Amino acid sequence: MDAFIHNECEKKMLSIMSVICKNLGVSPKVQVEAKQEGGLQDYYNLAISIFSDATPEYHIFVIGLVSQLLKLILSRKVKGKKVQDIASSTDNNFITNYLKSTDIDDYTKNKVEPMALAVKEIVSDTQIIKFSSDYYKNISNYDNVRKLDVNLKSSNNFSVCETISIEDFKEHIIDNTDLDPIELKDVEVEIVSPILNGQSKSWKGKYNDNGESRIITFSIEDQTFIENVTNGKISFKNGMTIICDMYIERKLNIDGTIKNSKYIIYNIHSSTDVA
Repeated sequence: MDAFIHNECEKKMLSIMSVICKNLGVSPKVQVEAKQEGGLQDYYNLAISIFSDATPEYHIFVIGLVSQLLKLILSRKVKGKKVQDIASSTDNNFITNYLKSTDIDDYTKNKVEPMALAVKEIVSDTQIIKFSSDYYKNISNYDNVRKLDVNLKSSNNFSVCETISIEDFKEHIIDNTDLDPIELKDVEVEIVSPILNGQSKSWKGKYNDNGESRIITFSIEDQTFIENVTNGKISFKNGMTIICDMYIERKLNIDGTIKNSKYIIYNIHSSTDVA
């Protein structure tokens, strides 16, 4: 297998493991084992560092949970789905049943509720969605790969097996990294500078984003306001503010984090210095 493609696939797989463990509140330690004969096989030995008072049963329980989550993430089909809809369409009943297992000690039972909340975060985590999609995108670029076999085993002989054929790889790749926009009402924006280039009108302004003052570049689609600007009915002075409704378009970064890609002000309620 092409070494560069293999390396990228390993990076994505390790990134998925890291995000899972981070959300579960455990520290992973992954060691690579010797490859076996046959097709290209990667062997990872996952150990975790948990609370000092954690029982051995809890260690085994968490390792099993990580295995279940890896199976879910690598097997779910995401093609044609919006990023924010992937979690709601994910069938994680087998993980719910695993969390409800009665064959656990009291220490582990007391940890099930926070673990269940963590699982919800993991299932919808955008970094995991992006890393998994990139994993399949990378492996799809190598013609000699015919299928992906995932075999996960824990020290108590708990095992998870999954096979994904090359024909299904495309079903695990997201089509679009755009997310639904956020709509904000009655936002105060301080105009820093209008940038008028022919028919294109871009603006720079400052607004309070959850307590943080942020400089943004935005467009205005309020035609009445634009006409008032064009006709000189609105004059700009330093510190001019508008009260407006705004859409924030979002998409996934290359690392799966969410970034604001575009700001659109579509309705302006009031502004200072209107002639």
